[in-house]
Amino acid sequence: MNKTSIILASILALLLIVGAFVGGFFAGKGKRPDVQRDTVTTVVTIRDTLTVYEPKEVTKTVIRKEYIAVTDTVVVNDTTYIALPVERKEYRDSNYYAVVSGINPSLDEISVYPETKIITKEVTVYEKKKPTRFGVGLQVGFGAQYGIRSKQFDAGPYVGVGISYNFLRF
Repeated sequence: MNKTSIILASILALLLIVGAFVGGFFAGKGKRPDVQRDTVTTVVTIRDTLTVYEPKEVTKTVIRKEYIAVTDTVVVNDTTYIALPVERKEYRDSNYYAVVSGINPSLDEISVYPETKIITKEVTVYEKKKPTRFGVGLQVGFGAQYGIRSKQFDAGPYVGVGISYNFLRF
């Protein structure tokens, strides 16, 4: 080989190496990310009827006295006033609160409709797979070989398929 062909082969090999690096760098762009997170949120609303038939009285307060006129049927123009207490009663439990008031009031039944929300979140994570160091691929470069029969070194461009170990990843 003459000097000109060795220089041209060397420049060609150098251009192929640079092209392989640039192509390898841009080849991974636009791919699916290695780590992906998906979140699904589900909201379920449940309304349940809670009926309390005989609620327990918590407090009883006399607010005022109400005077009611009662006329006598035997004696004409005879009026008697009766004082009746106006009461306020509170009924309370962990599920309801009720207040009634009046003359001798009572709460016979109460129905409440509590709303229960159940929120479920599901997260799916795709982890990054650890890259392998070994690979088989197209190799381009400048190489030297030693001839066993000729007992001398010969340098030149090299293109071929081979097994490689990756020290760095781009």
